[in-house]
Amino acid sequence: MRRMGLAGAFALVVLVNGAVLAGVAWNRSGTPDATLPLTERELRVHYNTFRNRENSGVALSLITTRTTRSPQWLGEAKLRQLGFEPQRLRDGGSEYRKSPLPRRAFVVLEHDGPAWAALLKAKEREVAQLPARIEAGERTERHLEQARQALERMRESASRLVPVDVGIDPEALRNQYSDRRRYAVMAAEIRMGYGGRGSIGRILSGPIHVPVR
Repeated sequence: MRRMGLAGAFALVVLVNGAVLAGVAWNRSGTPDATLPLTERELRVHYNTFRNRENSGVALSLITTRTTRSPQWLGEAKLRQLGFEPQRLRDGGSEYRKSPLPRRAFVVLEHDGPAWAALLKAKEREVAQLPARIEAGERTERHLEQARQALERMRESASRLVPVDVGIDPEALRNQYSDRRRYAVMAAEIRMGYGGRGSIGRILSGPIHVPVR
């Protein structure tokens, strides 16, 4: 019975493909700050969904692209804007070096836009270059097959929600990224690694509830 329930829930996620899910981010007035056309590629069934047998809906969690948790643009300059002290990490305060605490900020998520297209193009270039690297003895046919499979998964099922910016002022970010059908501004945890680069931790959105009808 449990396996049937899981299958039914995943079928529901597939059925929302192409539907508009309002409320990805909310402002103080309770109206949606962004309305994005998310699909099963960007949504995962929340682990609490099946704990309550009387639950009349499905809780979904957002999925972002796996390859952009530590983006190139989240370097020292951006970290300083968020209140981190990269120089202090390098220079030595032992307490700070031991465990720089994460900070709460706001991340801009772009859905199926230029950032996603650039990631896809980069993966395609990587695959296209592999035959020459195989010829040079740097890679094997197995590497090529794995890269082709990864590219196919990326095209067919990977999340197209890409982090493109972070900041401490959500209104300023919204003014800069004004297309509410392309960009969501979400609270998130930002961390600083020992190399002075930043990474995006949890997206603090909470589950998205979809009623079962």
